[in-house]
Amino acid sequence: FGMVQERLNGDKIGRQWDLSKLIRSINVKKTLVNFSNKILQIGYQEQLMRMGKIKSNQEVRKAHLESLKQIVNTIGWPTIQQVGATASHMAWSIVQHADFDLKYQKRVLDVLKQATEGQIMVSEIPYLTDRILLNEGKKQLYGTQYEMDEQGNVIPRPIESVSKVDDRRKEFGLIPFNEYLANLKKSIDDKKDEM
Repeated sequence: FGMVQERLNGDKIGRQWDLSKLIRSINVKKTLVNFSNKILQIGYQEQLMRMGKIKSNQEVRKAHLESLKQIVNTIGWPTIQQVGATASHMAWSIVQHADFDLKYQKRVLDVLKQATEGQIMVSEIPYLTDRILLNEGKKQLYGTQYEMDEQGNVIPRPIESVSKVDDRRKEFGLIPFNEYLANLKKSIDDKKDEM
């Protein structure tokens, strides 16, 4: 295609760009924006299903995960730099709640563990770790997963070595377990009051 050259004052020549590389760069950015929008679209639909605002549909959820897998196969894990913090987190959330595909959850966890600082939200690692451990019938390490009893109380799922949970949480910048639990209870109580 040729070169694009910046003209400065007078006869001075500024920076040069290879036009074909510039066009490829623009196309890559456009593709990443499209992927970001797709992740946000399916991520928000997943959230609405989890919140009970729309009917949960397992086939739709599986289709969402397949769409995400296609994106990952194209660009790798959608990092914050590629698709933005919200879409990157939504991609993680789709996998986090895809208990029907434990093998893929484990694969993504391995990828997240290899991410460099700033590519992902580091707190996603302990949440996905706990989810996988519980799906395997083991105890969680970080105390991120809970269930509700019949009275609507927050009950932490089984935790390995509870006395060490805060040390493990601290490694990932998570607040102490008791504070996390209190915040969860308050959040759930606030939602009950809104109803």
